[in-house]
Amino acid sequence: MKRRTIEAAICLLLAVTVAFVYARVTHYSFINFDDLAYVYGNPHVTSGLTWSGIKWAFLTTDYIYWQPITWLSHMLDVQFYGLNAGGHHATNVGLHIFNTTLLYFVLRSFKLAIWPSALGAAVFALHPLRVESVAWVAERKDVLSASFCLLTILAYIAYAKAPSRSKYFAVCGLMLLGLMCKPSLVVIPLMLLLLDFWPLGRGGLGSRLLVEKVPLFGMAALSSAVTLWGQWKGGAIAQVPLLTRIENAFTAYSMYIRKTIWPDRLAIFYPYRTDIVGWRVLGGLIVLAGITWLVFDQRKKRPYLAFGWLWFLIVPLPMMGFVQAGQQAFADRFTHLAAIGGAVIVACGCAEISSRIHPAMLTAAGLLIVSALAWSSRTQLQFWQNNFTLYEHALAVTNNNYLAHYNLGQALEEGGKSNAAMEHYAESVRINPDLAEGHYSLGTLLFARGDVSGSEAQFAQALDRKPEFADAHYALALVLLRENKPDQAAPHLSDALRLNIGPQYAAECRRILAEPQTVAAKGTK
Repeated sequence: MKRRTIEAAICLLLAVTVAFVYARVTHYSFINFDDLAYVYGNPHVTSGLTWSGIKWAFLTTDYIYWQPITWLSHMLDVQFYGLNAGGHHATNVGLHIFNTTLLYFVLRSFKLAIWPSALGAAVFALHPLRVESVAWVAERKDVLSASFCLLTILAYIAYAKAPSRSKYFAVCGLMLLGLMCKPSLVVIPLMLLLLDFWPLGRGGLGSRLLVEKVPLFGMAALSSAVTLWGQWKGGAIAQVPLLTRIENAFTAYSMYIRKTIWPDRLAIFYPYRTDIVGWRVLGGLIVLAGITWLVFDQRKKRPYLAFGWLWFLIVPLPMMGFVQAGQQAFADRFTHLAAIGGAVIVACGCAEISSRIHPAMLTAAGLLIVSALAWSSRTQLQFWQNNFTLYEHALAVTNNNYLAHYNLGQALEEGGKSNAAMEHYAESVRINPDLAEGHYSLGTLLFARGDVSGSEAQFAQALDRKPEFADAHYALALVLLRENKPDQAAPHLSDALRLNIGPQYAAECRRILAEPQTVAAKGTK
């Protein structure tokens, strides 16, 4: 009874600590990077939990992923909180607290003592690299998929200790639910193989370990295929040379190691670089090879080192850019589940040295680490208040961050500061001339100022970079009508309709096509 009371107190302490660190996020707003598409600008979500919304959630691969459980969670939030951003943030924090508790019990299932397990869970929960996944409403898929991943691990440990059909079905069901939150959980079968060899010690079963996971690998393969199809359909797969992607992966691993040890200069977006210097790639290879050699040299005496390191290498594989979706070089959120490997190393290392160090010194060291991480996370959290604090910070800690310029420009334009917005749009396309959205947004502001020729040039450049850009076709058509060129405008209006332009513009496209000579040019937004 005493042990259960202590464990309950530990879980409560972890929950209160995480809640204290993240409490202020419930006063933060949505941001214009994905939150618009995932929540407040998505009509399927803003309607709340409806039958038509549920059907859409299970049938769509919009926004790249098949993620019905994630969509349902956003709809449920709208049902409870409406579009009050604080409520949506609170759900993320609640899930993070739940995951912290689950991780504590995962570590306890490794036969670790209470206090090392608590320290490992706290280090995971309070590390500043977790802030992005928790403070960003659109990253609900991170914290939600982590819940099902940890539940899958706990179910698998129970299955491994006393195999039964019902326990195996529970493992499969929980993994499926996790994949329905975020497909990066395709690595779960590999996670379970790591658990087989340590700490479960099932290595003697040999090929049977692979055979029993065939259904899990099958689900992972199917999820991967659906994801790739969704990314291709949504135009999210970047055309980056394979060698460049491999080079970036090695440098990304190096950055994750560095930011795990010293988490500074964190940003929502790190621009992808195609001019990676060879010495950086070589340095990354040397670091990875050196750590791998060290942990495997210790694999018999300290198997937890090899487990934690392999976990850190394997779990981020779907996000390492071997198939490049999006323009980020790497992202803090990609370390969310990978950090469990580090938590295991911290907990096991603490347990190992506990017999050699005075308990008071060990406790003081643990409190110092946890306090430093909590302070750093609260500091990082302040940058997530709104669009302005978020992107201004990103611009301060990164170089050539065209996406931060573009998103800040959008926020400024929405706030009525068109001059400042134009400066950021111009900078975004200067850094990345292929940013079609930047050219389009710059063109709309030029058109609003009466600079017809300037706006025409920007819309043309947007379409040159992204021929399937419906809004840019419509905008260019309006410019051509203003210049009394209805014959040139008509094909762009037809293209806008073909590309399913939003209903607010579709009716106008049809009307202009029916009466091109009598329609006055309209604004582009």
